Amino acid sequence: MHLRAKLNEPERSLIPPPIFYDVLVGYSSLSNYRALVGGDRFWRSQRSILSRQGLQADPAWKWLPD
Repeated sequence: MHLRAKLNEPERSLIPPPIFYDVLVGYSSLSNYRALVGGDRFWRSQRSILSRQGLQADPAWKWLPD
C-alpha cells in the first residue's frame, strides 16, 4: 500500500497525479484488452493487402510490416 501511495505522489512538472491508479485501470481494463485484440486481429487479416499492393517496397510503408 505504501508503494501505491508513493507512486501516486504528484510530480507536477512531469506527470499529473494519480498516475499509478490511472495506469492500473488502463492496464487491467477489459475493454482496452478487447480493443488491442481486435486491432491485432484486423492487422493480421489486412496485412496481405499490403504485400499485394506492393507497399512493402515503398519507404514510407516499410516500417509497418516489421
